[in-house]
Amino acid sequence: MTDVNRLPVLVSLQHLSFQFADGETLLDDLNLCIDHTPTGIVGRNGRGKSILARLIAGRLAPTSGSREGSASVVYVPQTLVIEPGDSIAHVTGIAQALAALERMAQGAGRADDLELIDDRWDLAERLRTALDVAGLQLDASRVTQPAGRLSGGERLKAAMAIALWRETPAQLLLLDEPTNHLDLESIVAFEQALKGFTGAMVVVSHDEGFVQAIEPTHTLVWQSTGWRLVAV
Repeated sequence: MTDVNRLPVLVSLQHLSFQFADGETLLDDLNLCIDHTPTGIVGRNGRGKSILARLIAGRLAPTSGSREGSASVVYVPQTLVIEPGDSIAHVTGIAQALAALERMAQGAGRADDLELIDDRWDLAERLRTALDVAGLQLDASRVTQPAGRLSGGERLKAAMAIALWRETPAQLLLLDEPTNHLDLESIVAFEQALKGFTGAMVVVSHDEGFVQAIEPTHTLVWQSTGWRLVAV
């Protein structure tokens, strides 16, 4: 059992348990509170890091217990599931506004484009800036291209940059194995970009060096008795 109480709370897991279909128990009576301090989740593969991340993000239902919290959460999974014809802009909800801006720039605006843009006339420029600031060596045009044309690394880079840049910043950013598809140069750049994020952050990674680079105040580590939160 893990019992942690840190305030103010953004997400709270109360007496949470998770079992697989075959009855194997991964989590048992877990009590965990996530606040505004950076938290790392580290451990070898196969210990359930990604499942724990999805439970915190509200993307997976527990077998028993509850997840509570009204904080806005941006969750970037280690495997970004996008249909080949979709784009990063589509799945993050900015595709229509970008298309409207392009039509307006070309003098082919439609009656509803002003509503789609909604005073976000600098949206494209801010997107380019966000990609540049993230330092992930990704041209802004890649964000609007069909995912089938992008490599796994390019999809992840774009998703992470958009997660860091939002018109209304997320209260909690949850990254699952963000370095899996990145080269060393991109990892170093991403570490620097994360330092500029002002919200709460939970980073899941087998790379303890990367987790320490974000300077977490607490780390969830796997021990023989289950997950334990350890103050750094």
